[in-house]
Amino acid sequence: MKKTVLAVFLILLLALKTPANAADDLDISISPSVLTIEALQPSTVKANITVQNMNENSHDFTITIQPLKQSDNSGTIEYVDIFNTPDPSIREKIAFFDEDKEEIRKIHLGPLEKKTLTMNIDINKETSSGDYYFSIIFMTTKDGIDTDTITTLPTGIATNVLLSVGKPGPATGSISSFSGPFFLEHGPVDFELLLSNTSDHFILPTGNVTFKNIFGQTVGKVDILPQYILSKSKRFLTNKPNTKNQNTVNAEKSKLIWKEETLLGVYTATAHIALSENGPTITKQLIFLAFPVIPALATTIIITVLLGIYLRVKKLL
Repeated sequence: MKKTVLAVFLILLLALKTPANAADDLDISISPSVLTIEALQPSTVKANITVQNMNENSHDFTITIQPLKQSDNSGTIEYVDIFNTPDPSIREKIAFFDEDKEEIRKIHLGPLEKKTLTMNIDINKETSSGDYYFSIIFMTTKDGIDTDTITTLPTGIATNVLLSVGKPGPATGSISSFSGPFFLEHGPVDFELLLSNTSDHFILPTGNVTFKNIFGQTVGKVDILPQYILSKSKRFLTNKPNTKNQNTVNAEKSKLIWKEETLLGVYTATAHIALSENGPTITKQLIFLAFPVIPALATTIIITVLLGIYLRVKKLL
């Protein structure tokens, strides 16, 4: 099966964002970057998608629908050939209309032109309940000369759609792992928090990690960036956006980083995760020790030397 791999991460409050693959003269924007839709059978879902040409060159785009899935715990997604969903025929139920209410599969954008299209999804009684994940891709082509032949270079931009059909059940999940260093000399401190979504629908968890010292005083807090986790998937949570190239696969684990640098003693880190606005909230703890070995060793040596000098001088006197 042919697969096109695309690395995708949340910016603040959004995960699963697909950026434009810019050509030399292609500069376009799309809004929203993610569409989340919940619908009951039967109904007709409508959602607006705005595409804007940001330069002085005209472009023609073909609109395509590409199913996707989450491929690893870092939040990477990949495009697949067919819908592995409760209703594989969902593609035929999606249509796009322009401002004149005409169904379209292609659009033309003139210089600096912006167009808003309406996506209709016809959900009938026979549409199976469950989640459907796909991208709406606006794809163009550009002819470029490549020594002996003329090649076609496709470029475009996409918005991702997370569609949940039917009455959603309760959000369920667990913290699969919460780990960090047991001993360190100073901060910042890196943690890994892997959250498992066992629900039948996608979730957008929120939460934080709090830090208490040996006296039970709260000395720090890290707010977790909201990130979509698809059904039956796991994801490492983070407190900062991923700034790596979005067009390459990022297999690195996301980190939660407590930026406090001056640390001394025993600390307890507690993760608090709300799986949805209505809960439930789950927690997990870990303990770590911070002690500045090198500064302490240097201080000990200095004190020992000074004490030795003092005793020798005192003996001479």
